[in-house]
Amino acid sequence: MALDLAAFIGANLILILIVLILSSLPLYFAVKLMGGDTTLFEAIIVNIIAEGIPLVAALFFSSSLVLIIFLAIILVYMFFFKLGILRALLVWIIQHVLIFLAWVIFGGFAIGWSIFKIFS
Repeated sequence: MALDLAAFIGANLILILIVLILSSLPLYFAVKLMGGDTTLFEAIIVNIIAEGIPLVAALFFSSSLVLIIFLAIILVYMFFFKLGILRALLVWIIQHVLIFLAWVIFGGFAIGWSIFKIFS
């Protein structure tokens, strides 16, 4: 029983690590593209912080703080990656374009594969 629990926890930790790395890659590549100074570990940490800002704001404040939340994320990018405001804004835009492209590519593949499996 204890071995099964240890295997379950170990497998989940590995899965969490893989998800954190994959979700931080668009941010990492966007910062590198804009000439910022970062490592993959730093991109993971900043990604966790940037995703935590809207969560905390939604828990404790009204949902009308969208602009302030957006500015807070841009400020986090500026502070951690040593970027100006324009480059931090471009990093945010490039990051979301890369995420969208990944959704289109991999989501389109998954939908196409599902349709192929249904009709074959």
